[in-house]
Amino acid sequence: MKKLKHEIIEYLNLELRFYKFEAIEKYSEVRSELIIKSFLILMFFTFLIFTGLTLSFFLGELFNNIYKGFGITTLLFLLTTIVVLLLKSKIKSLIHANFLDKNIPS
Repeated sequence: MKKLKHEIIEYLNLELRFYKFEAIEKYSEVRSELIIKSFLILMFFTFLIFTGLTLSFFLGELFNNIYKGFGITTLLFLLTTIVVLLLKSKIKSLIHANFLDKNIPS
């Protein structure tokens, strides 16, 4: 009887260790994904800033007025923002459906 009790306790300890390792592994995956996505977002915004500056200076040279170049670029960014805001629910539902398709096992 003592041996059975000892075996059960040892089994429960092993199960506990297993779940701790599973939790650590999941935490590690989430953390690495977060770091990578944060870096990619930072790089995207850096790209967007330099693209906007390049477009502004190009249009400024094209119209021989730097203010017009920056104004047109600002209007393009504003127009893009308005379009995204108007299509927000459609974009959200597409992203949500894509997430569900990838993460729900069949």
